[in-house]
Amino acid sequence: MGLWDRRSVLVAGGAGLIGHELVRQLLDRGAAVRATVFRERRIEMRHPRLEIIPCDLSDPAQCAQAVRDMDVVLNAAAYIRGVKGRQENPVDVVMKNLVPSIHLIEASCRAGVERFGWIGSSTVYPDADHPLKEDEAFLGDPLDAYFGIGWAKRYGEKLCMHFHRTTKTKFAIVRSSAIYGPHERFTLDDGHVLPALIIKAVNHLDPFPVWGDGTEVRDFLYVADFAEGFLAAVERHAEADPINIVSGVASSVNDAVRIILALEGYQPRLSYQRDQPSVGKTRMLDGSKATRVLGFTARTNLEEGLRKTMAW
Repeated sequence: MGLWDRRSVLVAGGAGLIGHELVRQLLDRGAAVRATVFRERRIEMRHPRLEIIPCDLSDPAQCAQAVRDMDVVLNAAAYIRGVKGRQENPVDVVMKNLVPSIHLIEASCRAGVERFGWIGSSTVYPDADHPLKEDEAFLGDPLDAYFGIGWAKRYGEKLCMHFHRTTKTKFAIVRSSAIYGPHERFTLDDGHVLPALIIKAVNHLDPFPVWGDGTEVRDFLYVADFAEGFLAAVERHAEADPINIVSGVASSVNDAVRIILALEGYQPRLSYQRDQPSVGKTRMLDGSKATRVLGFTARTNLEEGLRKTMAW
């Protein structure tokens, strides 16, 4: 069981896409898990070693209460919006991610938490047409579409590095690609590409709207694979040294459309909407460091991951 057996672990944002999976895997590894939920969100599991607490992480006092007596804190809390949502409400996307994270980091260090897991993202990276390595993150600004959240995530990483050096808490930093799976936000207008495509498919829209021209390339990573890589980083690489957790497979939006429609069993007319928001043709991260340092390799291909997500 490694680090986790009989350890007390806080999963902040336990009701979300990543949080649900972290809770499940931690319980399987023998941890005692405390998971925070916010407002109407729910965690769809029960277990004698699972404590679920309501918590507003934007309140420092509630953060301090949440981290009390914890050995490890994993920050999976996030305010998630797709590119359209980021454009329509840029203030919330930055502040509702940055402020709770700052309070959680502070509370963890003050409480003497042993380890803290920080989840960054590909938004920290500049534009590029090749898979980006960890040391390329600060070579220029993030993409315009990611400018605010990209800098917020960069700042969070620097805070982790600072407190790693100056407190007893040790930090693991990972950067993810496009994570998908059960418990994600399934919305049409401001969500991520795969949930939006799934909604259109299960509702049998015809014509079937596809934002962009379908040739945009992404690294889609199934959430269970990400959680395995993240936990490995917290256990074996709490060095405040960023590491990419990715599938390493380039897939186009057209690839995703083809798989989703085949799984749903219908073939509508495709309607490409090139006037809708986009974040560029290629967004890939290099995963060689995770393989070398953690022995991590994603195990779920896109078709299998989409099948599991749609079944859920």
